[in-house]
Amino acid sequence: MKTKKQIRVKIVNPASLSSKQKDQMCAVYLRHHNISKEECLQRITGGFDRIVLFVSKEEGKIVGFNGIRISIFKHEGFRRPVFSLYIGQLFIEKAYRGNHPIQRFLFKIMLRQQLLRPWLKPIIWADSLTFKPYILIAQNNREFYPHPDVETPANYKSFMDFLGTQRYGGNYDPETGCVSKDKKLIKDHVAPIYPRLLENKYIRFYAERNKGYQKGNGMLVCTPWSWDTSIRLFKKFTRNGFQRFGSIFKLRPNLNPS
Repeated sequence: MKTKKQIRVKIVNPASLSSKQKDQMCAVYLRHHNISKEECLQRITGGFDRIVLFVSKEEGKIVGFNGIRISIFKHEGFRRPVFSLYIGQLFIEKAYRGNHPIQRFLFKIMLRQQLLRPWLKPIIWADSLTFKPYILIAQNNREFYPHPDVETPANYKSFMDFLGTQRYGGNYDPETGCVSKDKKLIKDHVAPIYPRLLENKYIRFYAERNKGYQKGNGMLVCTPWSWDTSIRLFKKFTRNGFQRFGSIFKLRPNLNPS
């Protein structure tokens, strides 16, 4: 029986990354993205509050990473202040994607916030340059926007327009919720949409909404994180849930907005 390759997850401050770690990160990223090493380093060190490292347990090398930005603010339409978690520059080598590494680190972060700061409303958002981040959210969350079957509620539409305009300025189109890019960041071999994939309604919706995806344009997507999400993922991940529950509080450093 084929054994899944195991990884461990580390969350670090970008300023604490060593030269070796940054070189490994760029080596992973540049194989699949149309940017220079200098641009990659600039994104890693200057664009995020924290970096999530996916490290091979067998080899000890970095096999993937993503950046996160955290902010807390009040927004019209939500009674509670929003705990906003942005996910960007996400990539994990294919051989290490088993065992749900992305869902696991999000589960630990968001459940910790639910327990320690229950007065906040947690929302995850991303700029989806391919269909994969969008379908990952669709497969793991019951409520997410935009959605092929329901209209985006006014408060979430306003929230996404606020984020899109703040982050991307005139490149953000409020009508479609998409972001135009100066160049195609993703290489052609990454997540192409073949005709057979369009049978999936979520992929089809992504391609129809984000008509410029082949040119590198992105589509904003957001999902509120509820107790229902945490419970469903907890059941999915754990065979002996109570033993693993304590690991949530071992995640370091403490994730506070800088």
